[in-house]
Order: sequence, then structure tokens, then C-alpha cells
Amino acid sequence: MTALARSSALALLLLASGASAQQAATPEGPAPEARPPMGLLAGRELMAEMLDALGGVAAWDSVEAYSTAGDTQVNSLVMGDVSVESISVVRGADGVRVEQFTPVGSVLVQIDGDRVGFAISGESRPAPDGMASSVRSQLLFSVPYVIMRREDLAINRVADRPGGLPVLRFRAPGVEALYDLVMSQDRRPLRIESIQASAAGPGYYAYIFSDYREADGLLVPFQTEQRVDDLLLTTTVLSAFTVSPEITARTFAR
Repeated sequence: MTALARSSALALLLLASGASAQQAATPEGPAPEARPPMGLLAGRELMAEMLDALGGVAAWDSVEAYSTAGDTQVNSLVMGDVSVESISVVRGADGVRVEQFTPVGSVLVQIDGDRVGFAISGESRPAPDGMASSVRSQLLFSVPYVIMRREDLAINRVADRPGGLPVLRFRAPGVEALYDLVMSQDRRPLRIESIQASAAGPGYYAYIFSDYREADGLLVPFQTEQRVDDLLLTTTVLSAFTVSPEITARTFAR
């Protein structure tokens, strides 16, 4: 099964000039390139620039919940390529509903705070241990979810990647892992990366974003590749992204 569809800028500008330098007998090398600042304040500024590139702060401030629908192609060594349809609803940090339709049946996960509902093909089952925290950890690979929760996150700007690509490093409350959000020069997220624990040991996870489209006044990626240790596992293509979907008492709890 797939997770829904689910990742560094340097210090001070150096100034160099003066008449004495111009009179030196031996010419000095080229002045160092201007380097952007790092740290908490720089991280918040970079986040604001990203929001501007994706529809504006006011538009994102109005997002309290969103829903997605799409299709995920899973690269399975056992079953070959598998197609999974998914419908999800996310409300803040506490409400998550994920429904997946696979060739062997459906899976429904409902999270409302500490309460977790889990069903396979319509039959309720005990939720696996740690399911809620696992789902929330995977949602931190989602651009809309990260933006919606931005005030809860510890954010820093860290060293740029090659080509001058800016990076936000963030951590969510109650989540041990760090996440790196790598942006393009125009401040669109390119990927989110993180080292995640698994039964087989720590793995390098990267979610790579493309096909940005406007939806309800926001610019969101409609295609996401999930890679683990650089092996392509899934490709998710959204068919819909909706802000403020209808939510009932049974959306997040059975």
C-alpha cells in the first residue's frame, strides 16, 4: 500500500573593496559570491517567499482542510506494477482520512486526534501500533500539509544545494525525523527528503514534485514520485485538489 500521496543556504555576505586593495602589487582573487543567511529568521523568510510563489499568504491562511483524489502506480517486485486509487481528506494536524482502492480490496484509515479507525474491505480491524504517528510522519512529505502546519514546525534555512537551490529544514512536534524541503530558484518545492526508520533500518526517502497546477487559487504539485534509497517506489498523479471539502461527523471517526 502506498502512503498518500506524501523533503539546506549559508551565512554572511562578505564585502571587499578599498583603495589599498587597488594599489596592491599582486592582484587578489575574485570577491566571494554573496551567500544567503541561514537560521530561524531566514527560514521564516524563505517560507514566506515560497507561499508567495504558491498563491500567497492570504490564500494559504484560509486553508483549514483539503481533499485530494488521484491514482498511484506502485512498483512492486512481488506483484509487478499495481494501480491504487486514493481519496484523502486532511484537516489541520488532527484529522486525516485516507481511503485506498487496490486490486485486492479497499483500505480505510481514519484519524481524529488520538482515535484511529482502520478497515479492510469494509471490515473493521484493530489498527496497527503506531499507525497515527506513521501517517502523520508521511504527510510531512506533502507540500500542502507542510504549509498548513507551518506555524507548528521548527524551521531553519540551511546550506543551499548545488545550483543555489534553497533548503528549508523542518521538524514537527512529536516527530523525531528531520525533513529537508528543497526549492527551485522561483521558490516552488522540488522535493522533500528525510531519513526515516523502517523495519529494515534507516532509509533515505525523497518525494519529488512536478506538474504544478492552480487549484482553488493555490498552486500545488499534481505529480509526486516517491523514492527510497533512490529506488522509485510510487508515482502519484492527482485528479483533484479541493480546499474546504465537506466534512461530516463520520469523516474522521467511524
